[in-house]
Amino acid sequence: MIPALQIAEDLYKKNGLVLGKDLHSYLTHGFVFSSPATIMIGRPIIEAESDRWLEPEEYHLADSWFVKMAVGDGALKWFITRMPWHLPKVIWQRGFKGDEKMRVFDTNKLIKKILQ
Repeated sequence: MIPALQIAEDLYKKNGLVLGKDLHSYLTHGFVFSSPATIMIGRPIIEAESDRWLEPEEYHLADSWFVKMAVGDGALKWFITRMPWHLPKVIWQRGFKGDEKMRVFDTNKLIKKILQ
């Protein structure tokens, strides 16, 4: 099995990016969930201001989790069962697949679907 971190590094390199840069940002201003088989980075956001990074003292204003990257089988399920606190929405993009569209999901519906 190839470790999820290696898969993530390869994905970033393939797209001309540096994983370490995002890891630093999310370790200091977001969340990193990692195991040998799965890695996910994300942060709490205000959907209407999704480009703005919230400071920890502003996290109570967040209405969504933004998932920047999730690698590994069952990565989203792994996150859903470990998210630090419930927020109404989970948002992600498939940017590495060339799709910048923001996908917005109701957290409760997502939990029901994933944990079936």
